[in-house]
Amino acid sequence: MPGLTSRSARLAVLLVPMAGLSACAAAPDRYPSLAIRDVERVEGRFTPAPAAEPPAPASPQQVQTLAQLREQARTAHGRFLAAAPGAQRLITAARGSSDTSNIFIEAQVALSALESLRSETAIALGEADSLYIVAATEGRVNEPLEQTRAIIVDLVADEDTALAALRGQMGR
Repeated sequence: MPGLTSRSARLAVLLVPMAGLSACAAAPDRYPSLAIRDVERVEGRFTPAPAAEPPAPASPQQVQTLAQLREQARTAHGRFLAAAPGAQRLITAARGSSDTSNIFIEAQVALSALESLRSETAIALGEADSLYIVAATEGRVNEPLEQTRAIIVDLVADEDTALAALRGQMGR
């Protein structure tokens, strides 16, 4: 600060913030009170939510759709089970062979065919999942829908387990 002595400068540095604080204290109307306001007080009574209604039974159309999905999944799973032993034989025969040998390539093709059959079962699961999501969103999940979905989930899980074991036997 030009023209001020060091003592004057120190005094000015101390007085400026104090003047600001005194301005805050002098104008209490300028800032809102921190006291609890009436709208912040909790009053009233709360009523519990009504009991959830049991889900509506499956419609005839839904029953038919679920039966078709189960049949689609079981058919695909049956084809998977029928093809699995042949893939197993080829994979066993391909052990220790080079990656370019015919038997190794045949085993890879058989494994790919099984994965494709697994996809067919998974399509049925995807459709069941879609129905389940819509029903859950609308609060209409019922027992036939849950059972169908569980059946298909189990079939896909069985196929996943079989594929993992076969991939492990390929050793690559």
